[in-house]
Amino acid sequence: MTDDPAWWSANRMASAIRSREVSSRELLEYFADRIGRLDEAINSVVRWDLERATAAAARPTKRWPRGRGWGRCTVCP
Repeated sequence: MTDDPAWWSANRMASAIRSREVSSRELLEYFADRIGRLDEAINSVVRWDLERATAAAARPTKRWPRGRGWGRCTVCP
């Protein structure tokens, strides 16, 4: 298995978030940087909304200290 998140499956990303190997915010920052470097050449992003994505990425982490569950829509099983 590769250490580069660009090659991880969605299940691998979800597992890494659940095990706290990486945070959802760290993955977002990784992919935002990657998009910033590569998108001009491939024009793959239709709508860029980093502010909303950042808020959504913070939600799972905020739930951990309160002992709440993940919820089905937060991170896939």
